[in-house]
Amino acid sequence: MKLKVGDKVRLTGKRWPDKDQGEYDYPARGSVVEVTDVGENGAYASGGRAGALTMSTGEMYEDYEFEVVEPEPEPEPEAVNHPAHYNADPSGIECIEVVRHRNFNIGNAIKYLWRAGLKDEDSEVQDLQKAIWYIQDEIERLNG
Repeated sequence: MKLKVGDKVRLTGKRWPDKDQGEYDYPARGSVVEVTDVGENGAYASGGRAGALTMSTGEMYEDYEFEVVEPEPEPEPEAVNHPAHYNADPSGIECIEVVRHRNFNIGNAIKYLWRAGLKDEDSEVQDLQKAIWYIQDEIERLNG
């Protein structure tokens, strides 16, 4: 079994104690540790705390049994409340946090400028044109 850095493994062999032995000793059987180094001498986990997991050939040491833990799937972006393009600004702020304090036209203009091209790269010019429309509508409203 070839391990790579970042793999998570659950320690299952009899070499691992029944309970955690503390910071400088071996973690308990059943613990999940992360592979932190893979080199010519084998694979190691948790900064060496769990010690060697495999030999340089990739074979497990006797009594060091473990099983690879499958990573949790990435959650699907929520399409209604927090789609990915809502949080794409480098500030990490969602546009709505700013625009909810403005009137409709100004808020929409800011929204289209803020997210121009983020929802769909091909629509960046259209997003900018929509922002201009809302700005012009606000100017007309103010001029009466």
